[in-house]
Amino acid sequence: MKIYEGKQHWIENFDYNEFAEKYFKLSCEGQRGFIDSMDISTNPKWLELKRGHLGASTAKAFLADSQKVSAMKKTKGWKEATEEERNNMLTEIPVEDRLGDTCKELAFKLLAERRTSWVEPEASWSEKTSIKRGLCFEQFSEVIYKKLTGLDCVDILFFERDELLGFSPDKLVNDHGKKVALEIKNFEPPAYYKAILGMEKPETIAQIQMQIYIGNLDRVDLLYTSFEDNSYKLYNYMRDEEFMKAFERREKEFKEYLKLVENSINQEIKVVK
Repeated sequence: MKIYEGKQHWIENFDYNEFAEKYFKLSCEGQRGFIDSMDISTNPKWLELKRGHLGASTAKAFLADSQKVSAMKKTKGWKEATEEERNNMLTEIPVEDRLGDTCKELAFKLLAERRTSWVEPEASWSEKTSIKRGLCFEQFSEVIYKKLTGLDCVDILFFERDELLGFSPDKLVNDHGKKVALEIKNFEPPAYYKAILGMEKPETIAQIQMQIYIGNLDRVDLLYTSFEDNSYKLYNYMRDEEFMKAFERREKEFKEYLKLVENSINQEIKVVK
């Protein structure tokens, strides 16, 4: 396990007080344009560390089972089986027939990053605007978290579990010896209200539990804040051992499949000389 401290993104010469004073004088469209006009800088070291790793945002795809395994898990035999019996049932199926299509797709992307200069396309305009919004309101959110918990947090560039898995939380918190990651979400009001009413996408839970698995964390604190509504909602997600077992099993399967695919590629291709 390696932990790298530092900022992933930042806005040059940003002054929070100046920003806040101007922001509330603008219309809704003016506020969006104001945020969008800011230049964002990305840490090249962060991009380097991410390359060749699967992050927590892949959790849903990473855990996806094949149709064959999904069907098996609905049977009476599976439901009544012990954990050891379930593991035996799975290992009787070839690894390539255990993983879902979205999980397999991750293997091809990962190999492309490791073997060539290929990278995922840049973030879309909406994703970049979301990052900028988060950076603008980061200080607002940190003040709220400090008032709620009394805990200090530090910027984290990257958690590297091993050669396969890594992720980038917003902050790392030391809660009296407990290792906690802080995720901050500052959405526009409609999305904010939807999130705090528990209508967040189901894959969010899997993503948070994958963060806990990768970073060997005790919990993840998820803080929703609204600058416009001047309010917040804090969720505390504890370590779920069932998720941990699922991630551990899938990590082993994925590494096996990755090696299988790379060996097959090496047998099929001819290098240009």
